[in-house]
Amino acid sequence: MSSTAFFKRILPFVAALTIGIFITSFFVNVGGQRSKKWGHNKRCINSERLRAEVDQLRSENQRLREQLDAVNESSFGAADHGFAVAPRVGEVPPPPVPAVPRAKN
Repeated sequence: MSSTAFFKRILPFVAALTIGIFITSFFVNVGGQRSKKWGHNKRCINSERLRAEVDQLRSENQRLREQLDAVNESSFGAADHGFAVAPRVGEVPPPPVPAVPRAKN
C-alpha cells in the first residue's frame, strides 16, 4: 500500500474522529473527573456512616429481642414491664363457627 493511499484512508478517519469529539464536548465533559480522590473519600465516609448505623440498629434489635424474651419468660410480664402481652393460643377459646344458611327448595 503506498503512502498516499494510506493517508487517503487515515486522514478522513482522523478528521471525523476530531469533529465527533469536538461536537461531543458540548454535551459531555470529555476531560473526565477532576478529583478522583474526593469522590473516593465521599463514598468511604458514606459507607462508614451506613456501617455505623447498621451496627446501631443490630444492637437495638438484639436489646429488644432480649427484652421481649424476658417479658415472655416472666410470669408477671405485662405488670412488671408495662407491655401489653397477647394471650396465648390455648388460653382463649376460638369463637364459634357461624351456621351455614340453607337454600330453600
